[in-house]
Amino acid sequence: MIELKYPTAEYLEECKIHYPNRNLFADRVLETVLETEGNSRRSIIFLSFDADLAMIFRAKQSRYPVYFLSEEYGDNSGDPTTEYHDWRSIRAENAVDFAKAASLHGNVFFVDVLLQKPYLAERAHQNGLFLMTYGKANSNTAIVEKQLKLKVDGVIADNVNLLTTELLGTEANESEEEKTTKSSSDTPTSDILTKRSTSKASSVTSLNEVESGSSPPAPGESMTA
Repeated sequence: MIELKYPTAEYLEECKIHYPNRNLFADRVLETVLETEGNSRRSIIFLSFDADLAMIFRAKQSRYPVYFLSEEYGDNSGDPTTEYHDWRSIRAENAVDFAKAASLHGNVFFVDVLLQKPYLAERAHQNGLFLMTYGKANSNTAIVEKQLKLKVDGVIADNVNLLTTELLGTEANESEEEKTTKSSSDTPTSDILTKRSTSKASSVTSLNEVESGSSPPAPGESMTA
């Protein structure tokens, strides 16, 4: 995962600093990524809060996916002073519309926003976009479970391995109950466990581990870590 940080016009004006224009900035980043040995074997994605920069990276290359980060933080995050006053970034709904119009690969939302506006998951998928989230709440197994039910394509979490282990542990407990209650079912228990476990385990991933192959799964389907 490479987050593309670019100063806002307000920040540049306030600090009076010289900064390369977005086009030159993108060229230098892409040159470094493409020329670095070993990167051809890595699953790399670009993401940015800057809408114009996201469009530029999408236009200049097709090897790596480009995601647009929304600046909306949700009602429970206090009242942060947003750095971005771009209408495309400050509202999650606008971010989806922009990502679709700019042919980006997907959106990344602060997890609290998605929990407060669960319809955003369907909206993104209906527009052919992948959807991922970030935030401290993604370390909570129950929160991730809610997102999996919404068919979120990926979560950014600090402890991916621990989170996956906890989810698999939950699946194991549930499967024992199913084994008892469904012992007379025509469907083999092993098939049930395989389908359920694979679905949840593969959906829990950090952006670092998202595959960027030429044939990615459709939005709303699990992305294998």
